[in-house]
Amino acid sequence: MTAHDPSLALRGDRILNIFRRINVPRHASPFSQLIGDIADFLADHDLEIDAFTLTAAHDCVSGNDPRLAREIDCRVEAGKSVSHNWLRQTRAETSRQTGLGLLTEVMNQLEQNIEEFSQSTHAARSATRDYNSVLAQHGSQLEKPDGSARAPHEIVKLVRTIIDHTKAIEQEMARSEQKSQALRKELDQTRRSADQDHLTGLHNRRAFEIQFAKETEKALETGHPLCIGFCDIDHFKVVNDTHGHDTGDRVLRAVAQSLAKVTGDRCFVARHGGEEFAILFQDRTLQEAFQLFDEARVALAARRLRDRKTDTPIGPVTISGGLTLVRGGVAPSELLKEADEALYQAKRTGRNRIITAQV
Repeated sequence: MTAHDPSLALRGDRILNIFRRINVPRHASPFSQLIGDIADFLADHDLEIDAFTLTAAHDCVSGNDPRLAREIDCRVEAGKSVSHNWLRQTRAETSRQTGLGLLTEVMNQLEQNIEEFSQSTHAARSATRDYNSVLAQHGSQLEKPDGSARAPHEIVKLVRTIIDHTKAIEQEMARSEQKSQALRKELDQTRRSADQDHLTGLHNRRAFEIQFAKETEKALETGHPLCIGFCDIDHFKVVNDTHGHDTGDRVLRAVAQSLAKVTGDRCFVARHGGEEFAILFQDRTLQEAFQLFDEARVALAARRLRDRKTDTPIGPVTISGGLTLVRGGVAPSELLKEADEALYQAKRTGRNRIITAQV
C-alpha cells in the first residue's frame, strides 16, 4: 500500500477523528506527518482502527514506547504477523510499570498534604500557646495578691476553664505535629522502597525516569555531558527455559552487579524492566561512557556462571547495549529512542557489543 492509496488517506481521516475524540497527546511535529506515520503502521500490519491500536501505533512511531516498537520489529523480522491479540498482550507486558507514574503523583501529593498538615498544626499550636499565655496573664489580673477574686467568681472560674482547655488543645496539636513527622518518615521509607528493584537491588524504572528528567535538565543547564545507555541480556529466554527462573534471577543479579561495579559512583544504574537495564553516565563524554559500558560487557562475558541445582555451566552471559548523548533541542523521548535503536542495532549485528548512536 502506497502513500497515494485512497484507502490510506481514508484511514488517515478516520485516525484524525479518533485523535480528536480520545485526545491522544500530539508529541510529533508536524501533526500531519504523525498521522501519516500512524496510518502507515496500521496499514502495514492490517490492524483495525480503534482506540487501543491507535494509541499503540502512536506510541511506537512517536518514540513513546521504544521497547514495544523493538518487539514489533523483532516479530516482523521473524516473519510473524502483528495481530491485535498479540499487540494487546505485548503492550500489557511492556507497559507493566506505567502505573509507576501514577504512584509518583500520589506519593508527591501525599507528601505535600503531610507537609501542609504539619505546618498547620505547628501554626495552630503556636497560636494556641500565645493565646493561652495572654489569657493566663489577664486571668491573673482577676485575682488579688491574697488570692481573693477581683472579679465575680463565675468569671474567674470560666477563665481558668478556658485556660485548661487551650492547654489541652496545645498538647493535642503537639501530638498531631509528632504524628505528621512520623508519617513523613514512613513516606520517605515507602518512596525508597518504591524506587528499588527488589530482585537486583538496583533502582527501578520509576526511579530512572525521575532521575533521567533531573539529570537531563541539569546537564543542559551546566553544559556537562550526560549519556544514556540501554542494554539487555542476550538470549535470556533460553536461560530461563533451560535452567529455570531461579537461575534466571541469579543471572539478572549478576548482570546488575557487573554494571554497578564497573560504571561507578557517577552512574545511575536501573533495571528498566524484564532483562533490560538503563544507565545514566553523568559527567561522561560519549567516548568515556562507551569505554565504561564496554568494560562492563567484557567483565560480564568473562564470568562463568553455573546452575546451582545441576552444577552445569550456564554458558557465557553477554549483553547488547546502545548509547547516546544528551543534546539540547532533542526531546527526552527521542534520546531514549536513539539509545534503544542503538541497542536493537547491536542485537541485529551479532549481539555481545555496544553500539553508539550517530549524534
